[in-house]
Amino acid sequence: MKVLIATDGSKYGKWATEWVVHVPFQEKPDVTLVHVTDVEALRSPVMFQPVVIGNEPFIQEEIKRIEAQSKRTMVEAKAQVASLRLKAKLSSERGPVGQTILKLAPQRDGLVVLGSRGLDALDRFMLGSVSTQVTLHAPCSVLIVKEEPRPVRRILLATDGSKASEKAVKFVLTKWRQWSVGGNGNRRMGLMGEVSNALALWENAFGLG
Repeated sequence: MKVLIATDGSKYGKWATEWVVHVPFQEKPDVTLVHVTDVEALRSPVMFQPVVIGNEPFIQEEIKRIEAQSKRTMVEAKAQVASLRLKAKLSSERGPVGQTILKLAPQRDGLVVLGSRGLDALDRFMLGSVSTQVTLHAPCSVLIVKEEPRPVRRILLATDGSKASEKAVKFVLTKWRQWSVGGNGNRRMGLMGEVSNALALWENAFGLG
């Protein structure tokens, strides 16, 4: 399974990388970690017109800041991947952040992982809601990270009988490995078993069994 992690150097981006280590994939994923730099965002959406006299020095300083941050992000990403013992290809790209992530996103059976928020208020204003853009337009499943990774003990599957809901349930069943819960020799069916039973009930409820 191909997994694309998009990071911007924020804590949310770093959590996204950590979550990939904690997600119980059935097979070892083929991971790529990408950082996208978009200096042209400084001239949009409010600067589509030719640069006003006096603004260029400010823009050049911001470009230097963004490029310096990009270098730090890649250095930190490399160190984080090594500390997590995560085998991943690292890539630094230039262009519109959301569009670039979508261009690099795995097709169909892959997964894109990214944080729900960016670095600071200015960056979020300039970049827009990248996570929303990727979620709506990605050709594969998307994991939006909002907190530090933790063991997965419960999964809430919201279904409405649609094909999209069916794909969501089957994604969990086919891409995540099964494991047992409990100790002292008492083995219960585990989280995936519960999800499997929920899928059967769902199929019966909507006449898909």
